[in-house]
Amino acid sequence: VMTTCQNPTGTVMSTQRRTEIARLAEHAGVPVVDDTTLADLVFEGRWHPLPPAASGVVVGSLSKLFWPGLRIGWLRAPRTLMTRLARLKVVADLGSSHVGQQLAARLLPVSGDMATARRGQLTARLDLMSDLLRSRLPTWSWTRPSGGPFLWVRLPYGDGESFAQLALTHGVQVLPGSRTSSDRSFADHLRLSFVAEPADLRIAVHRLAEAWAAFESLHDSGRLPFDIAV
Repeated sequence: VMTTCQNPTGTVMSTQRRTEIARLAEHAGVPVVDDTTLADLVFEGRWHPLPPAASGVVVGSLSKLFWPGLRIGWLRAPRTLMTRLARLKVVADLGSSHVGQQLAARLLPVSGDMATARRGQLTARLDLMSDLLRSRLPTWSWTRPSGGPFLWVRLPYGDGESFAQLALTHGVQVLPGSRTSSDRSFADHLRLSFVAEPADLRIAVHRLAEAWAAFESLHDSGRLPFDIAV
């Protein structure tokens, strides 16, 4: 599960639902992995992992808080499981980068200040992208995320896969909603990232608007769906 700043919706699971998951997991004897990679980017309030009864493994990462190239993560698990996982990691990759670990050790003391700065940065960019989309693409809809770097947008009609292919020809890349689902649900959704610089976000939304105009024209003429090789 991803209880805080879920990808791609940006939602935060309620306390009631977390408690229910913990109860079910304890009853079934099934450990739960709680992915908290984006939890430091919740816009308001503090985040909390699942109750101890359910938290078989809690995982996190510094890559979203500092920068994507810092591929240093962490996990919390029962001691017996931790020992097994550590052995598997040694076999899989011989250990994480020493340089990355040294950087992480120096950055951890300022992680709180960095989280505050990142949340402010992302909130401002979310506001900008929301304003741009409302202006240029008023038929698209979304619920404001509670945190994280993504906007989960619903198209008024059409298929996200087809639109994503067309958007590539206009120089902008988006993730179709069907790619986020095991059964390819949410075909009418897109995941948009708003981590880019403000100038780049303006260009991106401009290109999305141009791509959507072309998509509407194809839709009205009955020439959808289609395949584009990029």
